Amino acid sequence: PKSAGFSWDKGRTKNPADFAVSKVDGETVVRGPGTLNEQFVIEESKNCSIFLLDVMTAVSVDHCEDCVVFVGPTESSVFLRNVRNSKFVIACGQLRTRDCEGCDIALCCRTDPIIETSTRMRFACLESGYFDFRRQLQAARIPVYCNKWHRLYDFTPNPDPATPNWTLMDREEARNLIDLTDSGIISPEERVLRVIPVTLGCRPRPYPESCMIVFFAALPNRTTTEADRSSAFELTLEAFLDVCERNGEAGWGLVDCRVLPLTMEQGKQIFRDKKWQKRCNGKDSVGAVEVCGKEIQRYVESFLCGPGRLSCPPECVTLMPQERTAEALKLWFKEW
Repeated sequence: PKSAGFSWDKGRTKNPADFAVSKVDGETVVRGPGTLNEQFVIEESKNCSIFLLDVMTAVSVDHCEDCVVFVGPTESSVFLRNVRNSKFVIACGQLRTRDCEGCDIALCCRTDPIIETSTRMRFACLESGYFDFRRQLQAARIPVYCNKWHRLYDFTPNPDPATPNWTLMDREEARNLIDLTDSGIISPEERVLRVIPVTLGCRPRPYPESCMIVFFAALPNRTTTEADRSSAFELTLEAFLDVCERNGEAGWGLVDCRVLPLTMEQGKQIFRDKKWQKRCNGKDSVGAVEVCGKEIQRYVESFLCGPGRLSCPPECVTLMPQERTAEALKLWFKEW
């Protein structure tokens, strides 16, 4: 006789249709938080607005046209194939496009994005978000402070450098690329404009001068847990990113931001001071921020030492000496 099964297995049957959008035309499709956590497929659809507001393992989009798609935190790859004239906001571990044309993509990507046989592609840093977005990014293992959206690799570059296969979107245009309130489940009050640091990346810089600020977790002690140290590190880093944002009108530009578990060997390559070398143990997070601006080294040094400085111990932040900055930036953001 056929087994009736176990009681704890009941109610777990999944409908494959919940994890796919196929041959849809002119509709709005929404999958809210807590509904996915699986691979999702979008195929052969036109003129659709699709909001995937949950964690996913992988996403593929094939043979679609004139669509607007918000792809929530996706742990592994998002693959776009044969997509035309569509808009995407994507947070993922890896992005690949093939045989695509005329797509705009606001992106947060853990690895270097790859395009192949794709033309008229435009990219920007992801700025959209909602209340649950940060938690979902953590669940999908997508680091908030390591967005390689601008480090694109084109497998099939155009032989004519005057007409590259990809360009950059204006930041204001990217910010408004997809309106999350159109999903019907995200209210204007729930939208969060910045979860991921909005970096210049390879955009033209307002000033050529830049500096590098390095952040460390607090030194361990008997009364502080690892969670406390991690939280304090993130709060300090976020506080400085807010300072950069507030000083945008004064000419500060956030070029890049990246957090690494720096090893002692890497520390020796970056720092001349043994005090900072010893802080690099291959376990604790170490964050670096590159900021550009007129006389930016002097202004940041004044800020870090002034009355409005960050509320963190002196051993948690240092400004890279100007003579070491270029080499340190190259190592941190291009080689590691």
